[in-house]
Amino acid sequence: MKSNKKFDRELLIEWARESLSKFGEPCTLYYYEWPQTWGSTACGFSELGGAAMTSAQTCMVESPILGLACIFINGYYTYTVKMNDEKFKEHVQKRFVLGKINADKFYEVVDI
Repeated sequence: MKSNKKFDRELLIEWARESLSKFGEPCTLYYYEWPQTWGSTACGFSELGGAAMTSAQTCMVESPILGLACIFINGYYTYTVKMNDEKFKEHVQKRFVLGKINADKFYEVVDI
């Protein structure tokens, strides 16, 4: 079932600004969002979930100054990644980023 939930863009940006501030002043933040289809209802948060194709909104808030991006799936914070990571850049370009369970295996994930 496709969700019609609209995420509060300003709230996600403020959360990212506050969380990224420990690395320095994030200055200008850029916001992107796109639909993404997952192979289960878990939407990349775990290996458990119903075996149904599920669409979820992926949101990315990036700070070019800090070189970091916060990823949110269906409005939930998922992880923060270094933007210079080649695999991550390739996935963003294709508009399909990895879920929480696989991100740290393939991307340079940063703890915040």
